[in-house]
Amino acid sequence: MKHLALGLLFFIACNALGQMIEQKEGLGKRVVKPSSVNMTAPATKAETTQVLVKMTGVIQKLIQKKGFKSGLVNGPGSATRDEVLTEFHRLFEFAQPSFRRQPTMLTVNTKRFKVIRKNFEIAKTLTEWNFVAPFGPLVSGSKPTLSRRQLGDAVGYFLTRLADLTHSPSHKFSPDLSGN
Repeated sequence: MKHLALGLLFFIACNALGQMIEQKEGLGKRVVKPSSVNMTAPATKAETTQVLVKMTGVIQKLIQKKGFKSGLVNGPGSATRDEVLTEFHRLFEFAQPSFRRQPTMLTVNTKRFKVIRKNFEIAKTLTEWNFVAPFGPLVSGSKPTLSRRQLGDAVGYFLTRLADLTHSPSHKFSPDLSGN
């Protein structure tokens, strides 16, 4: 019982010390509490631009190539699905020379696509390469905009596939992917 009390006292002291350090160095300050953000509201152009700028930086580090300029114009209002799709395609083309393997292409049912005509081939290409979800809101959503949660899901889906194609598979753990 004595050891349990000492262990609990040590845990409480460490926790209090950590909180004091966070407060002193400003680490404990939060700009926005996650519960205060409406994730179902449409993503604004400013938020989308900010996400895509960070995403571009990550991609440039990943493929060790500079020079991508975003085509999304920051302004008032919500970003449309077509704007995000166009930007994803530009990022896809920028990173494509760095792909280390040719994936199996998906067969796509384009009847469900709800994108403007000029983005139809873009949606088809990104879906065939599995960079966007075949039945996700980016290509088949009913609204012209994406919610914040949908934008986050689309970015995660895109970056996951990009990471998959820009890294060589392990011969030991993925022999089917490595060609041996």
